[in-house]
Amino acid sequence: MNEHTTGIINLYKPSGLTCAEFMNSIVKKKFNFKKIGYSGTLDKFAEGILPVLINKATKIAKFLEAEDKEYIAQIKFGIQTDTLDITGKIIKEYTDYVLDFPNVLLTLQKFIGEIYQTPPKYSGIKIHGKRASDLVRAGKNVQLKPRKIKIYNIELLSYDIEKNQIEIKVSCSKGTYIRALARDIGKNLNTGAIVTKLVRSKSGLFDIKDAIKKEELEKIQDITQIKIFTINEVLSRYPSLTVKSQYKHFILNGKKLNRFMFVDYGEPIIDGIYRVVDLQNNLIAMVEYKKEKFCYLRVFK
Repeated sequence: MNEHTTGIINLYKPSGLTCAEFMNSIVKKKFNFKKIGYSGTLDKFAEGILPVLINKATKIAKFLEAEDKEYIAQIKFGIQTDTLDITGKIIKEYTDYVLDFPNVLLTLQKFIGEIYQTPPKYSGIKIHGKRASDLVRAGKNVQLKPRKIKIYNIELLSYDIEKNQIEIKVSCSKGTYIRALARDIGKNLNTGAIVTKLVRSKSGLFDIKDAIKKEELEKIQDITQIKIFTINEVLSRYPSLTVKSQYKHFILNGKKLNRFMFVDYGEPIIDGIYRVVDLQNNLIAMVEYKKEKFCYLRVFK
C-alpha cells in the first residue's frame, strides 16, 4: 500500500467514465493508495484534467476547487435537451435556425465579466443534502438560484455553419457550468444550444499538455514514475507567512495566532488566505486573516 505517498497527480479523465469510476476502478486499484480523492467534478461525457489527491493531500480539495479553470467546448445550436448536453433527452428542435457569424461573436462578448448564472438542474449541487440531479430523476421540481461567476475570456476557435456548431475556449472562475453557458448563449441567439463535447484544459497550475492519460497510466509500473506535485506547490498562488521556529508548535496544536509569531510581521497583512510555512518552507497550515484575526482553515501535522 502506498500509504506514505502524499501529493497531487495531474490525470486526464476520459469521456464515458464518472470521476469516481475513473479514480476508484483505475487509479486506486492500480496503486493501492490508502486515501484518494479528486478536485473538481467533470460530467461523465466530459474529459480532461482531473487533479487526483493522494493520502494527506485529500485535505486540500476545497482549495483546489476554488482555482480558476479553462474549458474547450463544442456547442451545437438549434437543439435543446433536458441535461443541456448531447447525452440528454431532446426537448425541442429549431429546424430553421441558421447561425450568423457576426451575431455569434457579438453574443460571446456579452458573457465576459462577472455574470449571474443559473446552474443546470442536472448537476451535483446539493439541496437539503441531496444532489439536484437525483431529485430531478426522482420527479421532484428543482429550482436553483442564480450564482455570481466570472468569465475572464471566451475565444471562438472554430465555426461550422453547416452543422450549426462552434468551438470555444472559456477561461472562468470556480462554479461556472459550461452547459449553462451554452444554454444562455443559445437563448441570447433566440435558439436552443447544447454542449456536444467538453474538455477541461486547465485547472489552477495543471495544464492538459502534462496530464497523464488512461493508456499511459496503465503502462506505468510504479508511482515513482509519475510527477507528483507537493501540496505546497499546488497552493503556491496563496501568499505565505513564515512562522518563527519557537511558535511552530503553536500552529501544530491549533493555538491562537497573532502576527508577531511570524518572521515577516513587519509587513502589513491584508485580509485573505495564507499558507503558513516554517523556516525550511514546509507547509504547516492554511489560515485566513480577517479583521486582524487569524482563523485556521487546515493544519498539516
